[in-house]
Amino acid sequence: MNFVFDSRLSAGSPAVFFVSLDGDRLVSQGPSLPSETLIRAKEDGFSGKAGSVFVSRLQSSPLHGRALFVGLGTRADVDPHTFRLAGAAVARWCGDARASTVQVPWVSGIKDSLRALRAFAEGVILGSYQYEEYKSKKSPAGLSTVHFLLGELGNKGKEIVMAARTVAEAVNFSRDLINRPPSDKRPLLLAAWAKKLAGRGVSVKVMGKPQLERMGARALLGVNRGSAHPPVLVHLHYRPKKKAVSSVCFVGKGVTFDSGGLSLKPADGMMTMKYDMAGAAVVFSLFKALPILQLPLEVHGVAALTENMPGPDAYKPGDVLRALNGKTIEVLNTDAEGRVILADALSYAARLNCDAVIDVATLTGAASVALGKSYAALMSDHPDLEKALRKAADEAGEKMWPLPLEKTYVEHIQSKVADFKNIGNPGEAGTIVGGLFLKQFAGEGPWAHVDMASVGWNGQGSLLAPPGATGALVRTFLTYCQGGGGGGGRALGWEEKMSLSGKKVAILVERDYQDLEVWYPALRLREEGAEVLFLGTDAKEYKGKFGYPLTVHHAVADVKAELFDAVIVPGGWAPDFLRRYKAVLDFVRAMARLGRPVGAICHAGWVLASAGVLKDKTVTCFSAIKDDVVNAGACWVDQEVVVDMPLITARKPDDLPAFVAAIIDQLKKGTAQAPHPTLSREEREKHCFPSPLGEGLGPGPIRPVANVCHWHTQPPKGRMRDLSSY
Repeated sequence: MNFVFDSRLSAGSPAVFFVSLDGDRLVSQGPSLPSETLIRAKEDGFSGKAGSVFVSRLQSSPLHGRALFVGLGTRADVDPHTFRLAGAAVARWCGDARASTVQVPWVSGIKDSLRALRAFAEGVILGSYQYEEYKSKKSPAGLSTVHFLLGELGNKGKEIVMAARTVAEAVNFSRDLINRPPSDKRPLLLAAWAKKLAGRGVSVKVMGKPQLERMGARALLGVNRGSAHPPVLVHLHYRPKKKAVSSVCFVGKGVTFDSGGLSLKPADGMMTMKYDMAGAAVVFSLFKALPILQLPLEVHGVAALTENMPGPDAYKPGDVLRALNGKTIEVLNTDAEGRVILADALSYAARLNCDAVIDVATLTGAASVALGKSYAALMSDHPDLEKALRKAADEAGEKMWPLPLEKTYVEHIQSKVADFKNIGNPGEAGTIVGGLFLKQFAGEGPWAHVDMASVGWNGQGSLLAPPGATGALVRTFLTYCQGGGGGGGRALGWEEKMSLSGKKVAILVERDYQDLEVWYPALRLREEGAEVLFLGTDAKEYKGKFGYPLTVHHAVADVKAELFDAVIVPGGWAPDFLRRYKAVLDFVRAMARLGRPVGAICHAGWVLASAGVLKDKTVTCFSAIKDDVVNAGACWVDQEVVVDMPLITARKPDDLPAFVAAIIDQLKKGTAQAPHPTLSREEREKHCFPSPLGEGLGPGPIRPVANVCHWHTQPPKGRMRDLSSY
């Protein structure tokens, strides 16, 4: 599909106009249409319902050609997903009419215009999809080029449209994999498709049967025993060009054909079982889009691929399999194989130490019983991750509904001969029990399970997809990644960057302040449109270490934290000084309690964290170095203080812009973050230090962190006044 950007309408191609219902009247959304034209369209049978298309000719138009009126439904109900359906409707009409091009005049007056534009562009590609690889006679060519007239949306609109194309093409890639016949996507063949995704920041590792045996992945190997084709475990890894803000691992179930094994399915139950690898297809599709979108997120993908067949050596009811993490599984039904292979895949993913792990699988028919065909079932042990995924699904026009991980239901999978059994009580909470089983192998970090059995296949088809694979959840997971991969411990929350325009940012200043640590952030924040207010212990003029004067707007004790959207604490605040001025600590504590972003420069972060001010919060952390002595920036993570122990000393003030740019980026996201590695016991004993506030005043111990920006506050001579040049 080609997207072209024009500045004016031209004759020859039909133009698209959006129409909604206001009561019993048809009204235009976007470019205005003559009322008599809409009245005539209604008289001629145009309903205006969502997805409806009516062909007209605008007599007053310079086009002298056809116009497509595309219905959006009731005006009050129009949302971005409505435009996704409209895009699909246009594509379907073009296919039927054999029209290769259309023009889409877009105006920013459309409600939620950018999201609607993205959804429409996705819908055009999704609605054009057909799977005809195995047909000897192909369908006539349909829509191939869309001319967008974006007006004042300009380059921003172009970026939105091209990103939408990338996402939609990833969805169609997953559809291709799922629709493919099972004998043409046996595990090694499907892994070969994954290997084609390597490059542009993506690496692909394929672990075959010998490696799986050495690893001890006996759950996956056990399920595979009935098949003539060996299993594989695929590990994809996307590294962004810039420093990643977070990391996430997606884990997919890849049963390339599921006969049920010795617990054999009936014939009707096998007819669509080529789609039992939809979870793996979703994971692979993400890595088709990630390098193009260039998201600042480190993403891992793990997929366990096998067939489930009743061959001569098939695993049997009553067998006990040992998973990669050492836990044992009693097999009572070989048709509950998905959770068994995911036990190994999740155990492998847990070793990657990502900020969040999300598995996706066509796991249980019970999901359809509970939620029908419109909702995927979502289970998570981490409320923020659950919230982030639901928000991403809503943004992407897909649906998830959370189910509880009821702890008492773990009894349903307790085995008398092994750690767990692979089925629960018949007819009781099958989807939840499946999620609880997987939780036993997901590690200790934030984890979510998405059961897509109800949404991965649609035998009747829809406006967005013909009968067969839907490509569900690719849009949701890419939207989640575009939001920074939120909800995973230290990961940034799933929030679009907020504009700093009109936001109030407090900078706390001490009397003998560090000039650059105050003025450079202030100038950059003002460039972003923020209102910067200096707060001190009293309202008067202060003088910096290098002689630059500053007038404090308010005494910190006289203002309420609720009035500010963020706060920056420069590093001049020494521990003894902060202890004397409780009002400063109370102000930062109040900001943290309100969930407002806090940026700590230099050792201010160490001091604040050690004082317990930022307990259960995460703040930006950087450090300055002088004479090889660490003035340690720090952050509070998981109730431990994290401090930088640098290996490289840097005394260049030119590093300051990188730091300030990072902290402003954090403020825009509505939060802040810092690295948090896992240390061995020996490393802890070697690098731990007492609290900088003294015994009993901080939580301790201090934990070192690498890869943190270092800078020194002394400016070069003669450049103090020209702060904007830094």
